[in-house]
Amino acid sequence: MLGTQIGAAAVCAYAIQFLQRWSKIPWITEHTAGINTAARIVTSGIAALGVSWAWGDLSGGGHSLTIAIPSGATILYGLWHWFQQYAVQHGWGNLLSVPITAKAESTDSSSSGIRKL
Repeated sequence: MLGTQIGAAAVCAYAIQFLQRWSKIPWITEHTAGINTAARIVTSGIAALGVSWAWGDLSGGGHSLTIAIPSGATILYGLWHWFQQYAVQHGWGNLLSVPITAKAESTDSSSSGIRKL
């Protein structure tokens, strides 16, 4: 279960990071904390709650949309998993948002005073 949560969190965090960098969606960036939090809440809920749907053909020539909603107890249990999923995804998001230049600067400043030429 933990592997699935970590994997789903990584996929959702990468998707949000992609959206932040995509020029066609200028309203979500690494600087829009509220929108990023809302995106994490929505994507972690999709990953955790287990609401599913199926679209199928009927024998009489029509189509059928079936939406499966879990029981109340399952939803309450799912809310706990939703919180866990959000927390893990938030951690992934923080790992992905660390600037590379900050890592390089901290490495350079921790050297023994020898400058590279």
